[in-house]
Amino acid sequence: MVLISLYAIMRDLDLWSNPYEFQPKRKLGKRACPGSTLGLSMAHIAVATLVQCFDWKVVGNGEKAKAKVNTEVTKAAFIHMAHPLKCLPIVKFNPFDSVM
Repeated sequence: MVLISLYAIMRDLDLWSNPYEFQPKRKLGKRACPGSTLGLSMAHIAVATLVQCFDWKVVGNGEKAKAKVNTEVTKAAFIHMAHPLKCLPIVKFNPFDSVM
């Protein structure tokens, strides 16, 4: 774990003139999350692994016939599925079986 003291960085006399004085122009510039690229890559890897390693079976509500996905949505400020999507993962490929 790495902890960075922003308090010490923003008050470093070697980097800033008058570090204890508020100057809004120091804060100008592009700001972004430094971990956004890593987070997006991990999300892509997780979805790809779920698709590669599992077959997905849609589960119905106790029906013997083959269940279908109900795509009906609710009418509200945000779009939500009226009926939850229930799926069972069936292992197709276990990547840990081939590890030595």
